[in-house]
Amino acid sequence: MKKAILVASFLIFSIQSKAQLMFVASFNPSISVGQYKGLNNVIDRYNQTRQGQAGAAVLSRSMRNINIMSSLGWRIGVGIPSDEFNGGVFFSLTRAGRRASTYAQGKDINGTYYQRDVRFTANSLNLEGSFFYGGRDEGMMLSLGGSMDFISHKTYTRLNDAAYKEVMDELNVGISFFVQGDLYVYENISVGLRPTYQWIPITTAYTELNEAINPATAQFDNKEDISSTGSNFTLSLMLNFTIGED
Repeated sequence: MKKAILVASFLIFSIQSKAQLMFVASFNPSISVGQYKGLNNVIDRYNQTRQGQAGAAVLSRSMRNINIMSSLGWRIGVGIPSDEFNGGVFFSLTRAGRRASTYAQGKDINGTYYQRDVRFTANSLNLEGSFFYGGRDEGMMLSLGGSMDFISHKTYTRLNDAAYKEVMDELNVGISFFVQGDLYVYENISVGLRPTYQWIPITTAYTELNEAINPATAQFDNKEDISSTGSNFTLSLMLNFTIGED
């Protein structure tokens, strides 16, 4: 038993002496521009069918399309420095919480003022890997990487001051590619920018939302017209806290 403890202690010491692991936690507000053609076709249908036609409401403010989403996310990861060059690899778990809202105002068929709200979220949990160069001693770090993303597309709607009702929840997958540049501002604290392109090969159909806000016309819309992938370009501001650097 004592021999096993001595061997285990020696192995742990040897590993620690050769490679000092790095641990990082990041918080990242971001803004993204996406391809939401299917969602916006549902919104356009809502606007088109409420222009004072017989038995229809009259809008004083049309519902705006959703193309830009804001996000607040986080990242936790471990870095393995290389003995061959001044860098290494990072493996991380990240989360992005993208969301956007839009609304319309007008008079219903009874002449009563009303407001219709729609909220769209595209939250994802991502498994990420990257190569990095630099570190605290250089005052900067440059990273290049990608991730496998597990995405939840959800839509909500409400009328006037009622609580939001979830009408759609679709799971999807994506692949992201990013480059990140960080500057150290104080010991193990750095700030940086990360542009990311997220490619989503599978379309999401906004059928349930269409049925919820366009009940009279939803049955006449082709599924292809109210479907889109949601692929997007995102720019994130990264605030990083790193421990374990020599």
